[in-house]
Amino acid sequence: MKRVNVLVKQHIDFEICNSIDFSMLKHTLRDVSPLYPNFSVWFNFTFRRNILSGERNILIASDGDNILGVSLLKKTHNENKICTFYVPPEYRSMNIGKNLLDKSLSLLDNQNSIITVSDERHDELRPLLVSRGFELSKSVDSLYRKGSSENFYKL
Repeated sequence: MKRVNVLVKQHIDFEICNSIDFSMLKHTLRDVSPLYPNFSVWFNFTFRRNILSGERNILIASDGDNILGVSLLKKTHNENKICTFYVPPEYRSMNIGKNLLDKSLSLLDNQNSIITVSDERHDELRPLLVSRGFELSKSVDSLYRKGSSENFYKL
């Protein structure tokens, strides 16, 4: 009997989640949270409090069981910002980042959107950001941590 290998493409959902297990979300973001002092305070008190008002959104890429990517968004009259953008290493090179960024920008209406990127993540995110029309507008030394620059990109 002839054997046939069948590849099944993984189904990935992208959805705005206003009710989510925040401890699981914080666990997913554990690799990037040390890049920003007081991340837990910001996440728990600033970000979470503004979800109900609609100023903040959580966009999740998921396979139904696992979080494959996260985009934390801020949309106000004054600012459209991707606050935190993260795809865990084991899910990279699957186009999740590209799709997550596109959906993030769509939610922000693509208008005057910004994202800041720490030096540690700059090399990995720069090609994706540039491919979507972002331009580096400035770099600020020691903004969040001494000896590390924060790179500001805008559409």
